[in-house]
Amino acid sequence: MLNCKWVHTLTKYDCTPVRGLRGEPGLRIGTPFSLPDNIAINIYVLDVGDGNFLFSDNGDTLAHLSALGLDLSPHDDSELREIVHAQGVTLGDDGDFNILSPQQHAEWSFARSITALLAVGQWAREKLPDEPEEHDRCVEVFNVRPLN
Repeated sequence: MLNCKWVHTLTKYDCTPVRGLRGEPGLRIGTPFSLPDNIAINIYVLDVGDGNFLFSDNGDTLAHLSALGLDLSPHDDSELREIVHAQGVTLGDDGDFNILSPQQHAEWSFARSITALLAVGQWAREKLPDEPEEHDRCVEVFNVRPLN
């Protein structure tokens, strides 16, 4: 049974019921783990039928890392695929990290998903500059330069 009560038998993390793109029941699990800028890692779990669950980050991780300024190349995709493969997780064509799991191995797959995303976070931490780039919000938002 896929519900937050089930999640709370695994962990005390935040849990919110959601629906997949095809209406399938699912959950968003907010973890206490984070990406390099301390944004929480979320795992989505969908009941895809036949006793299987799909654990995914819904593409959030790569989208967020890109927003941080990490320019992802095809070489990076290959590197990331190798990093998460060690946990049995794949990088989908839509940029989501996911693992398909029989319900009886859900706990293992949940842990593997988090471990894989933490490894991606560490990879990103090593790629990102130590100091954030300084931005002028007036220029970015209004496309104007301040008077000197």
